[in-house]
Amino acid sequence: TTSAPKFVLHRQGAIASHAQQVARVFGFTAPDTLSLSILPLCGVFGFNQTLATLAAGKPCVLVESYEIDEITRLIAHHRPTTLFGSDDMYARLLDLVPGDRPFPSIKWAGYAAFNAALGALPEQAEARGLSLCGLYGMSEVQALYARQPLDAAVARRKLGGGVPTSPLAHVRVRDPESGVLLGAGQPGALECAGPSLMVGYYGNDAATAETITADGYVRTGDLAELDGEGGFTFLSRMGDVLRLSGFLVNPLEIESHVQSIPGISACQTIAVPRSDGVRAISFVILEAGAALDEAGVIAHCRRGLANYKVPLRVFAVDDFPVTPSPNGPKIQRAKLREIAERLLST
Repeated sequence: TTSAPKFVLHRQGAIASHAQQVARVFGFTAPDTLSLSILPLCGVFGFNQTLATLAAGKPCVLVESYEIDEITRLIAHHRPTTLFGSDDMYARLLDLVPGDRPFPSIKWAGYAAFNAALGALPEQAEARGLSLCGLYGMSEVQALYARQPLDAAVARRKLGGGVPTSPLAHVRVRDPESGVLLGAGQPGALECAGPSLMVGYYGNDAATAETITADGYVRTGDLAELDGEGGFTFLSRMGDVLRLSGFLVNPLEIESHVQSIPGISACQTIAVPRSDGVRAISFVILEAGAALDEAGVIAHCRRGLANYKVPLRVFAVDDFPVTPSPNGPKIQRAKLREIAERLLST
C-alpha cells in the first residue's frame, strides 16, 4: 500500500484453525448468528470475518458495494448479529438511521478508528444501543488476532488492540532503540506470536528475516503498550510515531488537540528535522467558510500540550494525500513530510 508490496504466505491449517478459534471466542457459534461482511475479501478483516462465520456453520451476507444506503437496507432486511467496519462507516450509519436503537439485532460491532475527529463516536453509538468494540490484526498475524473485552467500559472497549483471541498467542512490547522489553503502560514496538502467524513473505527471505524474530514473534511495526490485564493497546504505526525531544509521541495526541478547535475538520501531524531539532508540523482541513488562524492554533496547543509537542507550523490543505487499501484510504505521511519540507524551505 504505502510501501513496496509483499506476498504474505499462510498455511491453510493456520487460516482454518484461526477461523475456528475466532468463531468460538467471538460468539459466532450462537444459534442466531448472521454476519454481514461489509469489508472486501481481498483484505484480512473481511476475509477472516467471513471465514470465521463459515467455520461456525452460520450464514454470512456478502456486500457487493460500499454504498451506505445499501448497507442500511441489508441491515434492516437480514438483521445481522455482527458486522465490522470503520468509524466513518458507523458514523454515517448512525446519521442515516434515526431512533434511540437503530440497529437492535446487532449484539456488538467490530470497530477500527481511523478518523481522530470521531473520537467520541463509540460513546455516541453506545447511547443509541450500538456497542462498538476495538480489534487488532494485520496480514502477517491475520485479522481478529485480538479484541477488547465485550464487558469492558466503553473507554477501554473502543481502543484498538485487546486480548489475543488464541490462548496460545502472546504479545510483548520492546523499546525500539535499546531492544529492552517494556512493562505495562510503556509505549514501544509491538511483537506478536501465536498459531495465526504467517509462514513468511513468499519469495522474499530477507524481508521475512527482518520481520520474524529468532523466537517466532512478528515485528508488527506498530506502537503499542501492554495494559497489565493480559492485553495491549494499539497506539499507532511506528512509521507514524514522532520522535520529539527524545520521546515517542503518538501524532493522534496532537491531532486530536488541534481538531478540537472550531472550524478545523481534520488534522495530520508529521515530524521534520530542523536546525533546532525534530519538530512537529501539522496539516489541517478546514470546514466550509473557515479560515486558518495559524498563530491561534499554535497558542491553543501551547496551552494544552507539552512544549516539545507544539507544532512549529500549521498548514491548511484541501485534502490529505492518500493511497487506497482494502480497509479504506491510508494517509501518505511520507508525502506530507515532502510537502512540509518544501513549504518550510520557501
